[in-house]
Amino acid sequence: MDKREWELIKQEYLKPAKKKETEKERKGFTIIFFSNTSKLKKPFQIFIPRKLIWGVSVVAVAAFIGAGLGFGINMNLKSEADKRAALNVELQQLQTQQNNLISENQNLKISIQDKNIQIQDMGSINSDNMQKLAMLYERENEIRTELGLEPLGEISTTSDATEASTLNHYDVPEADDMSFNGSNSEGDYKATLLLAQNSLNEHLANYDSYEVIIQSEQYKQAQREKEEAALRQSIVSYAKQFLGGRYVYGGSNPNTGTDCSGFTSYVLRNASGVYINRTAASQATQGKSVDIDHAQPGDLIFYSGGVGINHVAMYIGEGRVIHASNEKNGIMISRWNYRNPVVIKDMLSQYY
Repeated sequence: MDKREWELIKQEYLKPAKKKETEKERKGFTIIFFSNTSKLKKPFQIFIPRKLIWGVSVVAVAAFIGAGLGFGINMNLKSEADKRAALNVELQQLQTQQNNLISENQNLKISIQDKNIQIQDMGSINSDNMQKLAMLYERENEIRTELGLEPLGEISTTSDATEASTLNHYDVPEADDMSFNGSNSEGDYKATLLLAQNSLNEHLANYDSYEVIIQSEQYKQAQREKEEAALRQSIVSYAKQFLGGRYVYGGSNPNTGTDCSGFTSYVLRNASGVYINRTAASQATQGKSVDIDHAQPGDLIFYSGGVGINHVAMYIGEGRVIHASNEKNGIMISRWNYRNPVVIKDMLSQYY
């Protein structure tokens, strides 16, 4: 459209309107559509009132705001839904963990109860073992006393070192500290305690048999002591029948005359079958030495006059001796220390 055509259109169509139309023009908008041709045609007009524009604007703004609010609400709802779903998942996980913890707690309670029962059982076995150990210890001391051996020291149930040494003395397996860990189970400790219990039972059974043997040996020993005592009395009786007999230096037969060592050798040989040397000095080298508190009838007491042994007599009990004294007194009874005694010998102990 050139300038001339636009001027014609303004004159034809854009003439000043009436006052009413001017007022209407001020309350709205007119939209004119022109044809894109060289021929002049009447343009198409559309009048849009301001109220309509304002209404549409208000509706559009309200719609925009509503859409924004709706979008925001929708986003909030979606966010809340996602949060709720996440919370539901977390709640399910927590519920699963709670169920697992409850199950583990129940299993733990059962395990603790089993451990307590096993500990009580092992404590009972250990207490029984300690009682048997003390009994075994006491019985061994009794046996050692009967055999004339030195008794063991006192046992202490509060000392680990003493207890361990006592167990080792009886070759009894020793359990470690009662603490359960990965390398030592309750079954291992219980097996060790039961093994120790069996060992103690075996030792007690052995001591029962030992006591029978000891009693048998004691009976035999008592019989031997009885026989020895009878023999000693028979030796004394045999010697006394020669009281008043002659003293003969170098003699060895009380029936015809004898000296001190001839008398003791003759009596022992004929009364008990025990052979000893001929002279007093050589007789003093034989037999077992004893003191006067343990001297028994039949023992020989040797005397010295200052230079070596020069006399021997036979002890007959109650602090007295029988001997071939000298040519004046012959065979007689005297106090055991009527002269200077230097040694007392038991000539019979080697045979009993």
